[in-house]
Amino acid sequence: MKPIFKMELYRLFRRWEFYISLAIGAFFCIWLVVGSLPLLFHSMELLQGASAMEQAYYYPPSVFEQFIIMEVMHPAAQLFYTVLPLLVVLPFATTYAEDYNSGYIKNILTRTSRKHYYVAKFCVSCISGALVVGIVLLFSMFLTTMTMPQLMPHPSTFTFSVDSSNYLWFELYHNHPYLYILWYSLIDVVFYSGLTTLALAISSLIRNRFVALLTPIILVYSISSLLNNVGLANFAPDLIFRANQPVMHYTPMMLAGEILLVFAVGTVVFFLSRKVDRNVV
Repeated sequence: MKPIFKMELYRLFRRWEFYISLAIGAFFCIWLVVGSLPLLFHSMELLQGASAMEQAYYYPPSVFEQFIIMEVMHPAAQLFYTVLPLLVVLPFATTYAEDYNSGYIKNILTRTSRKHYYVAKFCVSCISGALVVGIVLLFSMFLTTMTMPQLMPHPSTFTFSVDSSNYLWFELYHNHPYLYILWYSLIDVVFYSGLTTLALAISSLIRNRFVALLTPIILVYSISSLLNNVGLANFAPDLIFRANQPVMHYTPMMLAGEILLVFAVGTVVFFLSRKVDRNVV
């Protein structure tokens, strides 16, 4: 088990798709910070000589609202979340289809068991998604803390997205914003690594890399659109896994349930395909 896992992990770090995903994520982080600097400078100018009443209106942008998963309006943050299901799948989740279509899988299965190959493929696929999300969010935090003031969130300024008790973990955000950001970042890491299992499952069933690559992003937005249309936006996966919380009235159990559902579907389908397909070797 260990040799095949190390080999698959080595393949991940040798794939250009992994670094393309990181580069795209880093581009959005840089775009957001550069686009926010003029607003920061303008706010600081307005604060000079402003009265106590006016200062609430000129509250400078803070690291706790300019972090890429907290920003609401800037197109960089919107586009980042839009393409994130694609970025986490691109590095590794479609490699089963590549191995099968190239015949590489036959070579692998002469040196290790089918079970070990599937388990290693599954684990490294999840790791690839987690690394993409985690590294990009760490880079975003580094940039924002280097450029933006660490001003605590204040609901009265109306500049922070989580500005009322109707939002999940409102008290945590306003009392310990770094813990809130860390916690939501971990949730995103887990959820989006789960999406890689869906792509891996499709890859093992259809063996078409392009279809497997697009399946998670199509599923996320199709399901979210359907839920929005029937008045259940607080279940929409493209909304509730955003730390800026564009919708209200959802619970930790709803987040956990959707994460478990994604992992369950991807895991069951992928490992069932192992039992169905006996024509590889």
